[in-house]
Amino acid sequence: MRIITYNVNGLRARIIPYRTLGGFLKALDADIICLQETKLSRDEITADIATAEGYEAFFSCTRTVGKGRLKYSGVATFCRATASSNKPCSSGILPIAADEGFTGMLHRSKTGDIKGNDRVGFYDDVLNSGFTNEELLQLDKEGRCVITDHGSFVLFNVYGPCVQPDDIARLEFKLKFYQVMQYRWESLLRAGKRLIVVGDLNISPYPIDSCDPGPYFDSNP
Repeated sequence: MRIITYNVNGLRARIIPYRTLGGFLKALDADIICLQETKLSRDEITADIATAEGYEAFFSCTRTVGKGRLKYSGVATFCRATASSNKPCSSGILPIAADEGFTGMLHRSKTGDIKGNDRVGFYDDVLNSGFTNEELLQLDKEGRCVITDHGSFVLFNVYGPCVQPDDIARLEFKLKFYQVMQYRWESLLRAGKRLIVVGDLNISPYPIDSCDPGPYFDSNP
């Protein structure tokens, strides 16, 4: 099975050289394609940008306009549903369940429950983390995560928040984002699930991890 992760910095711009979404996905030649920074609002997810023959698509788009973040992030996972002409279709490519976001708040019913056989589940650690429902919802409003359960593994497609050194409020958001995501991972691991995490995490522990660390790298949290 071949999984590709790719920060496209605008999905429409990446499709143009290939004329169609299907052409773009075919060129990547993978069973599962995880894209970040699609820069699409929900009303822009039309057939030409979301559907391609032989693929199932799973999107998350930003739901907030704070600091101009409308159409700012967004992730999408495309899973090959049919075999190509020269390659058999591997088992486990199509997911058996999927979540938009990682907190479960986008799937809450009017009664407050998170239900549905099409959900990946295992939200207990997140819901018992001490954060309010509104705080959790804010973490998922920027369209930064899609989770797909493929049976033998659970795949997280993540576009992590980027923070400027002097933006304390945004830093707190980023730290909370990954703290709560870790709670979700721990719930899944305790249940015996195998995890694969891909994407643009916007984390550089050491200067070698950054294309342009700059002179103040060590002082940037």
